Amino acid sequence: MKPTNDFYWGNKNLEVEMKAVATPRFGYIFRSISRAVKSAQKHGVPKDSFVVDLTGVSKRQVGKLAYQLSGYNRDHPDATIKHLFIGSNGGIERAGQEEKTIPKGMYEIHLI
Repeated sequence: MKPTNDFYWGNKNLEVEMKAVATPRFGYIFRSISRAVKSAQKHGVPKDSFVVDLTGVSKRQVGKLAYQLSGYNRDHPDATIKHLFIGSNGGIERAGQEEKTIPKGMYEIHLI
C-alpha cells in the first residue's frame, strides 16, 4: 500500500500531509514528519508538504515550536521537506504571507 497525503491545497497547488499534535513537543513533531517522509520514500511517493495543527497551544509555545521546526531540514538531511505550515488558533504573526493563500491562523515556516 502506497502512502497518501491527507488533502490537496488547491490555491497553493500542494499535496499536503496533516499532523495533529496531542503533545506539542518539537521532538515528537520532528519524528512524526521524518517517519512519514521516510515511509513515503520507500514507496517512491513524494511527501514534502506538511501542516502541523497546534490548535489550543499558547502563542508563546507556538512561537517557540515554529523557531525549532524551522531547523527541520538541517537536522534531517535524509528526509527533507519543501513546505511546513503551522495552524494555530493561538495566533502569532503570519510573517507577511498573502491573505489569499494562507488562511488566518496559519503561516508557513521558512525552513533552513
